[in-house]
Amino acid sequence: MSYRVVNLPRMTAAGTSANAPTTLVGSLDDADSVTIYLVSTAAATSTGAVMFLQVTQYDPALASSASVTGVTQSTAFHMLSSVIFSTGAGLVTSSGCAITISPINFRGMRIIGLSSATSGEPIAYVTKQIII
Repeated sequence: MSYRVVNLPRMTAAGTSANAPTTLVGSLDDADSVTIYLVSTAAATSTGAVMFLQVTQYDPALASSASVTGVTQSTAFHMLSSVIFSTGAGLVTSSGCAITISPINFRGMRIIGLSSATSGEPIAYVTKQIII
């Protein structure tokens, strides 16, 4: 069994409002694990923001996210973890860190809770590891 690492689209700030989300990342159906690399220069992560990782059942990378006939998928986002970044407590206590998630049982994800981001600002780079 061998593995391959594939780059996914980076997560960027989707807006500048309070608790703004990042852009969506999909194409996770074949992922064994996903690693999120938080950017150390992201203003949103350097102001003491508390950020959360949300996941979804549908694949935001597909234009229609069409399902098999008779199968309904939720397009809602759900919390995967309580806190992934916080200056107080969390999986990551400073920007410039990485988080690895395995196993992957969702098709899309985003980070929410940005506080001072500029729209389009890179927040994280994402890779997935697949078994080939």
